[in-house]
Amino acid sequence: HHGWSEYDSSKLLKLTGMQKVAAVIKMVRRELKAGKYPKIFIITRHTMVGEAIAHGLRKFKPVRLYGGSSAKQRRAMIKQFTEDPECQVFIGQVRACGPSVNLTAKGLCYEVLVVEQSPTPGENNQAVTRPRRIGQKRQVRVRIIQLNDPVDKRWEKLVHNKNVHIAKAMRESLFLSREFKPKRKRAA
Repeated sequence: HHGWSEYDSSKLLKLTGMQKVAAVIKMVRRELKAGKYPKIFIITRHTMVGEAIAHGLRKFKPVRLYGGSSAKQRRAMIKQFTEDPECQVFIGQVRACGPSVNLTAKGLCYEVLVVEQSPTPGENNQAVTRPRRIGQKRQVRVRIIQLNDPVDKRWEKLVHNKNVHIAKAMRESLFLSREFKPKRKRAA
């Protein structure tokens, strides 16, 4: 057996996410109680991880958005997060937090905590920008929680390398499009 099967790696990543739960709950509880920020957006990949965090932060009335949430449910969650001052935590699965999700919460959500990343850089980038929308006047801080553990480090490296390759391809594409632009002929 030369490597992990897809099932094994998925199971390992879920367990790695679960290992972060207690520390995330403790940290977010402490920060919210201290008034470091009024609202926080927490990004997970696995439903089980999001549910465990929500349970630990239930005092802060969290809402949870998953891939299976309907458009109506999504709108209701965003509305609750935006309008209810007691709803201080929005937990979203990275794949469910695309362009239709606006989490500025009237400028009160400027804290993002990534507990689990997607293997797809575009999904991560899309998710972390949900509080950075029209109406957000504050700088948005994004933190990524990483364990000092081989599985998490390997995953982080994989995601980082994909981002580097995408950035390189974008620069090359931009260079080529500038380099080979047809010259316009001027009318005489």
